[in-house]
Amino acid sequence: MLDPIAKVEDADLAGWETAFQVNLFSNVDLIKNALPELRKANGRVVMVSSGAVGLPFTGWGAYGSSKAALNHLNMTLAHEEPTISSIAIAPGIVDTDMQKALRDDHGDVMPHQEQSIFINLKESGHIVKPSDVGTVLGNLSLNLEKELSGKYLNWDDSVLASYR
Repeated sequence: MLDPIAKVEDADLAGWETAFQVNLFSNVDLIKNALPELRKANGRVVMVSSGAVGLPFTGWGAYGSSKAALNHLNMTLAHEEPTISSIAIAPGIVDTDMQKALRDDHGDVMPHQEQSIFINLKESGHIVKPSDVGTVLGNLSLNLEKELSGKYLNWDDSVLASYR
């Protein structure tokens, strides 16, 4: 969940709480409740993170912060649960409704130079197809290697070539 898109000076704490509820706390709750079965099965957890954790965009404070916290949750889970494999994946700029909203609706907060990055990627055809990322995420959920546990990687990282 990307919203709320707002500068820190205009932060709506309720909006930030919702972003953290969706992007982080829902994962904590799901993982906590699934832990007994994950332990029995030497299970795998695949978390969808974001490249935004390392790139500041105007108005993305809630989103980037919640995804950075998700990455830390991933590392913590890998550290605390040695029989469970977990990974956080940045899916890239994927052709979704979220990207459409970035291109069409957030010019009032995001400077044109930032918003144009997403517009140009779409127009040039360099936006990621959901099915490409989905293949990697699905294969990781079935076959995640223990050596990758706790890592945060881009979906197209060379380490993940066998998952494509």
